[in-house]
Parts: sequence; C-alpha cells; structure tokens
Amino acid sequence: MTAIAKIAGGASAAPYVTWCSVPSKAIEVLSGELRKVSYADRLRSFASCCGTPLFIQDEVSSEWIDVTVASLDDPKTFHPEAAIWTEDKLPWVKLDPSRRAFRRSRDENA
Repeated sequence: MTAIAKIAGGASAAPYVTWCSVPSKAIEVLSGELRKVSYADRLRSFASCCGTPLFIQDEVSSEWIDVTVASLDDPKTFHPEAAIWTEDKLPWVKLDPSRRAFRRSRDENA
C-alpha cells in the first residue's frame, strides 16, 4: 500500500511513503534500538541510530503493523495494492488508476 502522508510531521522528507501491512507477530528487530513516538493517534517507530522511519501502528498491542518498504533489505518484492491518505497527496503526484485509492485509511469510509 502507498501512504500519501507525512510521517511524524514530515520527518520522512518524502512526498509519499510505501508501506506494507503485516501481522505484528511477524516483525522481529534483529539489531539496534527503536525510538517510539506517539503522533497523530498512532505509534511511530524509528531507527534510533539514524531516524529512519520503520513502523507505524495504532497502539503497542495492535494485531497489524505497517512497515516502510524502503527500509527492507529487498523492497522490490513488495508491490503496492492501494493508495491511502490521498487527501494529502501533492498536486503533481499521479496515482496508478488501476489501483484502489482511499482519501484516508482503507478502513475508513472517508
């Protein structure tokens, strides 16, 4: 899924970020520390060594977690299925018309 949104007030410095949603149980941090920040009613996790955005989840106990695809070792294997939070997209961003798009979260009827 592609999120057209700002991460923690624009910390990603990108016009959009590609995420994949996975069960929280499937995530294992092998090394390093996470810096967790509550922002906009979500819990964001960053690499404490460099600030790279890694995860977003509704709360610590969430069943699902969103992972920034660019932070993965092999990001090319994750293809977007939908665009979310398109209400925040920049005017020059062109969405793929063959993919579903949601003004906000795909869980909302917005």
